[in-house]
Amino acid sequence: EELLREMSNILESTVTGIAHLRGGLLVRCNHRFEAMLGIEPGSAAGRELPELFSEQPQVVRIAGEAQRTLGEGEVLEAEFEFAPPGLPLLWYGLSLRRTDGRAGAVELIAVLSDITRLKLQQTELELAARDRELMFSLSEVGIAAVRDGRIQRANEALAQLAGWPVHDLASLTLSTLYADPTDYLRRWPQQERELRAH
Repeated sequence: EELLREMSNILESTVTGIAHLRGGLLVRCNHRFEAMLGIEPGSAAGRELPELFSEQPQVVRIAGEAQRTLGEGEVLEAEFEFAPPGLPLLWYGLSLRRTDGRAGAVELIAVLSDITRLKLQQTELELAARDRELMFSLSEVGIAAVRDGRIQRANEALAQLAGWPVHDLASLTLSTLYADPTDYLRRWPQQERELRAH
């Protein structure tokens, strides 16, 4: 009894929605699972996942696939947009794991996670990467990405300034850009120290 109470407390205190399904029907779930779907507490039991996610064809498909093809211990995952009643559009991640019991019916554990913040950060990173790429490609200033003294990639402006085709600059040593190699050997160690320091 104490163990069941502790397990119940753990399930109810988690930030993820967790549900147990048997034979395609939801047997039990924590309150967070129902809250994330925007349905009344206690109303999920006895319903099928396709019914709970009727507006999400991707989830309906993955639920059917999980019932048919998942082997014991295997996992299927999906990410999707979801708009619970009265809430803004959210991003959810759903994991379905098959854990058959002794009765012979297909049993699944469904874990629903709110990944909205992660998706927003991912979008911001993609926008930043696109902006950086535009600045790199369209800049009139010569720019090169350098690793271990070797040019990894350069923009068209640098190619024009250096008098090399842009694809030829890649893999050249940084010293190639100096008119006098001894000038590079004299200046670069100090410049590298300054870069590392600042």
